[in-house]
Amino acid sequence: MKNISTRLLLACAAIGVAGGVLFTAHAWVGGLTVNTIPFLYGITMGLYFLPGALAQALFHRGGVALLTAALSGLVASPFQPIGFMAFLIGLAIGAAQELPFLIARYRYWKRWLFVLSSVLQGLFVTGAAFGILRGHDYDVLGSALIVVCFFISPPIFTLIALWLADALDRAGVARGLRMDERRLASQRRRPADAAAPTKGADGAGAAATDEHPERSPRGPSAKPDAPPAGAGTDASASQDRTT
Repeated sequence: MKNISTRLLLACAAIGVAGGVLFTAHAWVGGLTVNTIPFLYGITMGLYFLPGALAQALFHRGGVALLTAALSGLVASPFQPIGFMAFLIGLAIGAAQELPFLIARYRYWKRWLFVLSSVLQGLFVTGAAFGILRGHDYDVLGSALIVVCFFISPPIFTLIALWLADALDRAGVARGLRMDERRLASQRRRPADAAAPTKGADGAGAAATDEHPERSPRGPSAKPDAPPAGAGTDASASQDRTT
């Protein structure tokens, strides 16, 4: 994350604080349902992927998912039963969200890449949840519900994040932030662009001289150089000696 503007940091912090509030509410409600209605807890588990996906879809910048998810976990840590583990979980989720875009070198922000990333995260969450909740102890229907709910939850909340990002972008929330980032990029390119016209101007001047030789001091219309002083006298003296 290079040359990040202060406004972008504040925007990520705002999303992170809102995510921390949602994390805290989900932790207390989920603690009551995880042992009684585990599939309901699974369908809302994707809430932890919402802040990072929203920041990525809104700002199209590398590192914003990691920053936002980590801030959400940090804000929620004092109010959750698991304490500081909430921050570590947020950090891990943010890193997982960054990985597909990092592989693409942060050049592509297509929707299919968001969906692909969320599907991979859903697979990981499903495997972890099935082991933690001992899904093999349930009957076939219960195990299937756990697998399906935990698997589809990250893609669902990622799509919600994309929808929210579009709405915020239409409202003009991200337009100014993205413009600031483009301005920073143009400032980095400015020294190289400033040197280019000078070289081009010199080349144009040389080309103009070649195309119009009459404008050159050595062109066809230029007067011949005057003979050096004394050249005529030396020639006359030489002729007299010959005679």
